[in-house]
Amino acid sequence: MREPSAGDGAVERRAERVEGASPAWDALRATMEDGVEEQGSALEELRAEVEALEAQNRALVRTHQRTDAWARRYQELFELAPDGYLVTDPRGVIREVNLAVSALLDVPVTNLAGKPFVVYLAKAHRARFYTFLARVRDTSAALIWDLELQPRRGAICPVTATLAPARGARGEVVGVRWLLRDATARKRMEAALRESEARLSGIISSAMDAIISVDAAERVLLFNPAAERMFRCAAADAVGQSLDRFIPGFLAESGLAEGHGVVGGPMRLLGTWGLRASGDRFPLEASLSRTDLDGEKLWTIIVRDVTERARAELMVRQSRRALETSRGELRALTGLLLTAYEDERRRVSQELHDDVSQRLAAVAVELESLQRGPSRSARSLSAPLGKVHDQVAQLADDVHRLAYALHPRMLDDLGLALALETYLRDLAKRPGVSARMRQRALRSSIPRDHALCLYRVAQEALRNVTRHAGAARVTVTLAGVGGGIALCVKDTGNGFDPAAKGEPRRGLGLVSMEERVRLIDGRLVVRSRPGGGTHVHAWAPLPSGPEDVP
Repeated sequence: MREPSAGDGAVERRAERVEGASPAWDALRATMEDGVEEQGSALEELRAEVEALEAQNRALVRTHQRTDAWARRYQELFELAPDGYLVTDPRGVIREVNLAVSALLDVPVTNLAGKPFVVYLAKAHRARFYTFLARVRDTSAALIWDLELQPRRGAICPVTATLAPARGARGEVVGVRWLLRDATARKRMEAALRESEARLSGIISSAMDAIISVDAAERVLLFNPAAERMFRCAAADAVGQSLDRFIPGFLAESGLAEGHGVVGGPMRLLGTWGLRASGDRFPLEASLSRTDLDGEKLWTIIVRDVTERARAELMVRQSRRALETSRGELRALTGLLLTAYEDERRRVSQELHDDVSQRLAAVAVELESLQRGPSRSARSLSAPLGKVHDQVAQLADDVHRLAYALHPRMLDDLGLALALETYLRDLAKRPGVSARMRQRALRSSIPRDHALCLYRVAQEALRNVTRHAGAARVTVTLAGVGGGIALCVKDTGNGFDPAAKGEPRRGLGLVSMEERVRLIDGRLVVRSRPGGGTHVHAWAPLPSGPEDVP
């Protein structure tokens, strides 16, 4: 309710003086009171409106203060942002730039406003500038453009630009906002990454071992060329297939299928079997490691085909067994050789003692009886002296034969061919043996060791004829063949089985012939069968230069 004023009191006093004066006055008083009441109500409404306006004014001041604060904050962010930010009009003329753009272009901020932005682009990108301006006016989405800036000084700077339209109140394009991010470090990292990937790809492609990568589902992700060759399957066909297609049950057997094992730790070496595209199994050795990439488990398997190694190990084992067998045979043959050596010495000793010695004693007795007997005439001594002479001559022949068997002096004096002819003549004197000698294309000079080797081979072969072949015809052939000299001893005797080992002395003779020929880098072939005779072929290489002449 409105409070009474001083004017109201004066009106009341005047009204009291004229109260009851006339009806007109009463009407006037009533009208005046109504007007005063209406003025009071209007004044109250006016006062309320003023208070509301004052409140709105205070709110507007606060809003203006906040807007100024946000504007200052925006300006600070705009100017101090690490990335370049600028605003151009729809034609590409710079209206606003921040300090980062100034640093990228090496131009003061005050010198950039009003300049066409295109002039600060590398020449290779200027043609596309207006294409991007046209595209950004027709879209509401931001555009990404990798371009290069040309600073006032220095090298070209790669940047990634994000363009977005700036629209007015009615939605029209009034400018373009540019966000420029320096891509130098990113480009350098991308180049280093490409180089690293190329180097890794080169290593994987040129690796001699197969390299296979699989995911947690054991699907093949990588299959290098060595794996293609090893499993005989193209990488395009292998990628996406299960690892079990190539190495059945490998991850399960390795214990890593459930994620066991140290991530990035040392690789585990496992031996298992692989499966080629043809279905053939082969032994392999695999190194396995696990890597976690973006939460997913990846396995890398380096595989090596050990077929050749397994074959070599098998051959080594077989060779060791053969070596042990050979050592046993060698020990046995060595024993036989020593026995034969002692037997030969015993034979020579016995022949000297029982034959030569006894016959010399008989000659001595004859001579002593002639010496102690009565004196005789030369005619009477002729017969007993002739008998002694014959005994001494026979004794000399036997000693010569014994010495010749030990070492043929004729071989040194007359050569291999004549020495063999002489040996065959003596052999032909034995009953039941027919021997002949053939020769062709022989060199005039044969090294002493080669001649001795072939002579001993022929001697051993002929000795076997007299010992084991029975009555036989023997042919010995000497011929120059293939840069060397060939010896062939052929008989028509009983023959034997070369693979049989029932006759140790015969085996020792063959071994001695083989060893003699081997020492001069020659070859020896013995062909025989029971009842079909025996052929012994030996070949010794002859040097092209001058050699010792036997």
